Amino acid sequence: MIGQLAGMGHRVGALRAPSHETQGRQRRWQLALAEREFRNRTNRHWLLNGVTMLDPRQTFIDVTVQLGRDVTIYPAPPCTAPPRSATGATSARTSS
Repeated sequence: MIGQLAGMGHRVGALRAPSHETQGRQRRWQLALAEREFRNRTNRHWLLNGVTMLDPRQTFIDVTVQLGRDVTIYPAPPCTAPPRSATGATSARTSS
């Protein structure tokens, strides 16, 4: 694949990365750990650049967001579902 891309004129290269950052994520808990690490890095970037987060562990900032210095991010209320609500595969209704 790399040879084909290079042959088509695309720039290709290589870099060294720690193995724990390049491992595949096959299970949900592995995906959750990877997401947490990515979120921590994003939040750390903003904290080091003058943003205040009242609860960084519960703060989710998309990488496309731009923030200024001295911005304060408050924690969002927990996401709750109304009683008797269902999500996912169990949410399909049967006709009566």
